[in-house]
Amino acid sequence: MNAYGSAGSSSALKIWGALLCFLMAFSLLQAAPPTHYSLHIPLSLQRTIQDLIERYGEELDALWGLTLSFPIHVDIQRESGLSVRGEATFDGRLYTVFMTPSFLDLPFLLKHELMHLYTFEWIWRTQGFDIECTEQRVIYASVPLWVMEGLAVWYEGRLMQDPRIAFPWEYRALINFTKIEEYPKGQAHAQYYIVLSDFFREYDRRANLRERFGDVLRYVEAGMSWPEAFTKATGRDFEEALTRWKRGKTLAVWLSVFLDFLAAGIPLLLLFVLFVHFFRRRNPVDTFGPEYEKKYGPSYWLTSSESEEPPNTAETKNGT
Repeated sequence: MNAYGSAGSSSALKIWGALLCFLMAFSLLQAAPPTHYSLHIPLSLQRTIQDLIERYGEELDALWGLTLSFPIHVDIQRESGLSVRGEATFDGRLYTVFMTPSFLDLPFLLKHELMHLYTFEWIWRTQGFDIECTEQRVIYASVPLWVMEGLAVWYEGRLMQDPRIAFPWEYRALINFTKIEEYPKGQAHAQYYIVLSDFFREYDRRANLRERFGDVLRYVEAGMSWPEAFTKATGRDFEEALTRWKRGKTLAVWLSVFLDFLAAGIPLLLLFVLFVHFFRRRNPVDTFGPEYEKKYGPSYWLTSSESEEPPNTAETKNGT
C-alpha cells in the first residue's frame, strides 16, 4: 500500500513538473519572440536592441492584449539606403525591421517600428493575412495609413508639432490626414509624422486613449470604423475632436506667420520712418524778418564779401 502510494505520488509530481516546465517555456516564448540580427551588427549593439525589444514588448503586449507570433529580424544599415530612417515589414512568416539610426535615435525608432509589428500581428489574427501580400496592401485593406502611422508616432512619443515649421498652405493640406492615402513626398513626408503625433498625443491626453485602446480594437473587430471605435471606446467624439484640433492648429499657424511678418516688418518700418525724417523736403524758413537785424545788428544784411571789413563798432551801437 505504501509502495503504491509512493509510486502514485512520484508519477503525479513528474506530471506536474513537466506541466510547469511547459508553461514556463511557453510563457518565455510568448514574452520574447526569437530575434535574429544581421551579421554585421556588433554584439554590444545586439544586446542593447534586445533589451529594448523586451522592454517595449511588455508594454505593447499589455496595450494590444496579444504577443508576437513570429520571429523578428533586425538589420541596421550604416548608409541610408532607405527613403526613411526605418521600415517594418511582414511576409507572413517573419517580421523584419530595417533601421538607419543614430545611437540616440535608436530607442525612439525601435518603438515606432515595433508598434508596426504589433499592428501587423493584430491584422494577421483578426483580419486574415495572405503570406504573399505586401505591407502596402495590408495598410489599405485593414488599417488606414493615418491609423498605422498615427499609432506609431504616438507610441514613439518624440515628435512635437511646431506650426512655424510648415507653410500655411502645406500645413492646411496635411491636417486633413484622414483623407491622405499615400505617404506625402519630400519635406511634407516628415511634416506628416509631426502632424499625426501632435493630434494623437492631444487626443490621448483628453480621451485617455492608452487606457481604452483595447476597447478600440474590439469595436473595430466588431465592424466599426476607426473614428467610430475611437468615439465609442473613449466617450469623446473623434470627429469633433479632430475638427477642433484642425481649427486650433490653422489659427496657430496663421498667427505664427503674422508674428513672423510683424517681427520682420518692425525694423523695416523704423528704417522707413528714419529715411522719411531725414530726407523729407523741409519747408523754407523766412530769414528776412526784422527780428534778425535786432539780434545780429545791421551786419546781418551784408553779403559775405562785404562782411570781410569789420563794421564800426561805435556806429553799430549808436545806430548811426
